[in-house]
Parts: sequence; structure tokens; C-alpha cells
Amino acid sequence: TIYIPAGSFLTSKIHNTEHPFVIVTGSISVWTKETGAVTLHAPFHGVTKPGTQRILFAHTDTCWMTFHPTDETDLAVIEDQIIMKHDNPLLEGGQP
Repeated sequence: TIYIPAGSFLTSKIHNTEHPFVIVTGSISVWTKETGAVTLHAPFHGVTKPGTQRILFAHTDTCWMTFHPTDETDLAVIEDQIIMKHDNPLLEGGQP
């Protein structure tokens, strides 16, 4: 679960897996290369597809929850499974 304060502008990580998400509270604009910009209002549920990365702007305080089924308990291993590693040329050292 992530709490996004009103007025926040952020990008998501790139997802490796398909998984459901829910916008529990709030109103948020979401841009992806597949859909362009859309504004979503709670309650809302959707499915994240592999390769998805989002640009988000929270119009109000927003609670966004994702679900990643796994038997793994090590957070580092879980992140390796669900988050795509990539180099960001805009950051020194190319870190994601």
C-alpha cells in the first residue's frame, strides 16, 4: 500500500508481473504509454500488465494498493521477482 499526498507527482517502477491493484481512496491522474492520461477515482480496481510504468499526479490524498501473490518472505527476492531492473540514463551511475 502506498499513500500519495495530494499534489504529488511521481513515476512507478516498471513491473515484471501481472497483478491487481485498487485505488482505495482519492483521485489520481495516471499516464501510461498504452492508455495515455486518464483520471481515476476511488473506489477503482484494475490490473497491471508486465512492462507497465506509470506517471502519476494525485489530485487528492490517495491510497493505492497492489497485490503480489508469492510464497517468498524475503523482500529483496520479492522485489527482484516483480520489479524490472533497468538503467536510468538521467541518474548518475545509471541506477533505476
